[in-house]
Amino acid sequence: MFLLLSLITAIAVSGTALGGDAQPPATVSTAAASTTANTAVLQRTKRRIYLYVKSARRWQALMGMPASKASHLAYATTSVAYARWSLKKWMSLSARLHARARRWMSRRTAAYQSSVRLWRRSMGAPEPRRQLASAGSIEARFNRWRRMARQAYSAYDNPPQKSNFECIHTHEGSWTDRDSGGNGHYGGVQMGKAEWDKFGKPYTGKDYPYQASKLDQLWAAARYWEVSGFSPWSQTAPLCGL
Repeated sequence: MFLLLSLITAIAVSGTALGGDAQPPATVSTAAASTTANTAVLQRTKRRIYLYVKSARRWQALMGMPASKASHLAYATTSVAYARWSLKKWMSLSARLHARARRWMSRRTAAYQSSVRLWRRSMGAPEPRRQLASAGSIEARFNRWRRMARQAYSAYDNPPQKSNFECIHTHEGSWTDRDSGGNGHYGGVQMGKAEWDKFGKPYTGKDYPYQASKLDQLWAAARYWEVSGFSPWSQTAPLCGL
């Protein structure tokens, strides 16, 4: 009888031990799954933080603003809550900067449009095709007009005979000269009113050369030169070897 009781007790103790050993692995497995899930969420959140930081800095660079600094903790943290807070902050900043950039691009596009039209008019070139220049998103239009402005100014800045007329100018009046010689000639290359009315005013809308920019006066002089050569500057052109 004693042996039977001992055997039953041993089996009971053994069963309890086995049961105790079986429970911890299940607990560890659940904890590991939870840790893996949190790690995946953390990695996705950090990737999104990186993208929104990049987006915010892109708009800042476009507008010439200093780049916002990102805390290293946003990328080093092991806290999902902190990472989500950082993500929300960068999402909000990126959205505000995007809205501001859209307004900025609209203003800049309008300025580019005005400048391109003035420069092309001064050169006697036709305006850009409206359907091409106005197509696309705000950013696409901004990029297109910025590119057109650069191209237009490059051409505007290089009128025919530019260096020769700049030399002639050194022997003539200032670009804002209002007939200081009392001989009916104005501006940096001393154009007469009749010549300006033909070669300058229709392209600039200015009544007198001294009211126009240096480049506008050079373009008017270049048009005059095309029909008269340097003969109207018979006293100063030879000083420049012309």
